[in-house]
Amino acid sequence: PEQWFVKLALWLVSEKRKGADSRWSEYIALLPSEMSTPFHWTDAQLDLLAYPPAVSAVREQRALFTDIHKRVTAAACAPLEPEELNHAMEMALSRAFDSYTPPPANLDLLGRLMGRGGTAPVPAGVLKAFVPFGDAFNHLSSEHPVFSYEPGND
Repeated sequence: PEQWFVKLALWLVSEKRKGADSRWSEYIALLPSEMSTPFHWTDAQLDLLAYPPAVSAVREQRALFTDIHKRVTAAACAPLEPEELNHAMEMALSRAFDSYTPPPANLDLLGRLMGRGGTAPVPAGVLKAFVPFGDAFNHLSSEHPVFSYEPGND
């Protein structure tokens, strides 16, 4: 799957499975263990919304997540439960920040942050990323923090 949130979710699943061996373990431990969004409501509860556009959007998201899980598990080397992937996708969609990268950024720093090596060039523009410090402000809707990434500045 090409959606950015799927890639970030799979990275999150991988890091979560490492447990304390992940350099992200403390941040991951702070993430909510469950969500109470309409995605998790029963069909009967969803119908109580009585707002067809919202009901339709939730059902479309459920279908999309089901399709993504099927495609990912078909290509995966390890079992992946739908709930595990769904939770990680929800975390990516609700907690990722835009990270503006100046040219000529390279994947070396990002790869090291994610526990991998690599030198593939990253085009200037926007990357989606978990930013633990920024996540502390995730629920202040009046704030619009901007984070930047400077290559070579660990």
